[in-house]
Amino acid sequence: MRRNDRIRQRGGSAFNHLYNLQRWKRTRAEQLAKQPLCEFCLKRGRTVPANVCDHVNGHPAGETETMFWEGPFQSLCNDCHNGDKARMEHGRSPRGCDDDGWPLAAT
Repeated sequence: MRRNDRIRQRGGSAFNHLYNLQRWKRTRAEQLAKQPLCEFCLKRGRTVPANVCDHVNGHPAGETETMFWEGPFQSLCNDCHNGDKARMEHGRSPRGCDDDGWPLAAT
């Protein structure tokens, strides 16, 4: 098995060390230069600078190192990445408001 074909174990953080590599820092910088605003905030009509290069598909069980590097990626702000994206990855609804501006019920 090639190194890049290693599989991340479910619930583990086998690839956490990759975030400290220069390669990731370049990937992050390229993503944020290409898409400097938070995707989730833009969908809410807000203009917020992004500072996180996020894996769109999260880190599913069976993820390989190749999948980690290939993305796809999106740009998010810290609040959306650590709030809404984390909620969605745990099967819960993201934050938001209804058409009248009232907060949506948390699930």
